[in-house]
Amino acid sequence: MTNNHSDSAVSLCETEANTAIMDDCDISESLSPEELNTLLKVENDELREKLLQLETSRAMYYDLYDFSPVGYLTLNEDGIITEANLTAAALLGIERQYLINSNLTHFVFPEDSEAFNSYFKRIVRTESKQEWELRLSNPDGTTTWVRLEANTVWKGEYRVIISDINAHKQAEQELTEANELFSMFMRYSPVYTYIKEITSNGSRVLRASDNFVQITGMSGSEMCGKKMDELFPAEFAEKINQEDHKVVSSGQLLKLEENFNGRNYTTIKFPVYIGDKILLAGYTIDTTDRCKAEEERLHLERQLMNMHKMDSLGRMSAGIAHDFNNLLQAVLGNLELALMKIDDQDRIRKHVSRAVKAAEDAARLSGLMLAYSGKTRTLIKELDLSELVDGNAALLSASISNSITLDFQLDRGMPPVNVDAGLIQQVLMSLVANSSEAIGAGNGLITISTGVNWFDQVVLDRSRLEEKPPTGRYVWMEVRDNGCGMDDETIFKLFDPFFTTKFTGRGLSMSATHGIIRAHGGAILVDSTPNAGTCIRILFPIAGQKQ
Repeated sequence: MTNNHSDSAVSLCETEANTAIMDDCDISESLSPEELNTLLKVENDELREKLLQLETSRAMYYDLYDFSPVGYLTLNEDGIITEANLTAAALLGIERQYLINSNLTHFVFPEDSEAFNSYFKRIVRTESKQEWELRLSNPDGTTTWVRLEANTVWKGEYRVIISDINAHKQAEQELTEANELFSMFMRYSPVYTYIKEITSNGSRVLRASDNFVQITGMSGSEMCGKKMDELFPAEFAEKINQEDHKVVSSGQLLKLEENFNGRNYTTIKFPVYIGDKILLAGYTIDTTDRCKAEEERLHLERQLMNMHKMDSLGRMSAGIAHDFNNLLQAVLGNLELALMKIDDQDRIRKHVSRAVKAAEDAARLSGLMLAYSGKTRTLIKELDLSELVDGNAALLSASISNSITLDFQLDRGMPPVNVDAGLIQQVLMSLVANSSEAIGAGNGLITISTGVNWFDQVVLDRSRLEEKPPTGRYVWMEVRDNGCGMDDETIFKLFDPFFTTKFTGRGLSMSATHGIIRAHGGAILVDSTPNAGTCIRILFPIAGQKQ
């Protein structure tokens, strides 16, 4: 800056002094020379004092001007810099002496030059105050964001104030990026995320991820501002409100296992503190597939344990049955030899006959144990299952109480199956006997049916056998009763050896059925409800059909 203002100030002071002297001429004419000199000396001293004060004020003004926290530029109507303070020079990154007579456009970032020219032309044209933000190009290649405030000093001269807003812009950019990242997270999150405000009237959504459309039918943006009763059924909404209030009031994390619309969810809720305000944030994970996988894993573990148990029991049963049969054959042989030598009238004969009967019963018991183990001898033939059932109708009718009706619904003309007729007869007798016991002494109905159908894997996987047959057509035999039925625990243990709900010493018939059907490569389906009867359906592969 030049010293023109200083010279003007001195001239102004001198002019004021001369004027004062001229005004006092009339007074000076009446004074003596000594008095006049004294008066002039006093006035000169006052003039020097005023000049000193003026210089001090001028120095303070230029200190304030040069070291102001904002930059000051004076431009002419062509945008040429005529004056600048040190702060402006620092912002533009160049010494002040090189700024004077330079066009401000040279220091504006190229992409912002058009906007600068537009604003500056507007102030020249309208002489109204203008404010705008732009970037300045520094000599080191960096840019600085500034705010310009331009005003007209007088025609053809314009004062521009430059404020450094680089830190503000950087913080604004970081905030924008953070918001964009948060928005992207909310948009693409694989879990359901949300932030809510908890009021006395319930929870209100502030932000929510877009995938909530899968639960509520609304995107995250559509959910914003809505309360829980606008998003969920009343009872479920009230549950959510209570949980949210608990989290905010206690300040503790809450983990929940929930079920909504048939799907399983794990939800984590926790408080978020913003100043003196408490919000609630949380995320929900759909665990339906994981729960199903866990159920499947447990199911497979149970199947594996059951297979190991059945295999162990089968091997034990087979070993015991074989040894037992050998001993029984010796006992029966000796008893029959004894009977041949005992007279019919001999009292001992009655006791020996009873021993023979007991040995034969024991042999049948060992046969059941062999059947359970799957080691029994089989005589496989291609048979019509309906004819096999029909051929045993009289025997079955004779084995049950007269108060029970036996109804046959047999499908004629079914494809044949490869079975051991004697073993299937044993299975049929066991099922009918169980149904008869389930009905008890009162009146009842047992229905024996046969048929052929296509079975999908969902149904076949319900088989009580460890090995599940593949999807396909199967011939089936079913025994249904209207007896007392079974609960889940009884159904689970139904085929365990020696398990019975009756008196002890029984319980091999159903485990033998299990072993026989397993040996035939079939399946056993059980449906039963307490006080609503039981239905047991046995499936057999069709002869000649590839499995």
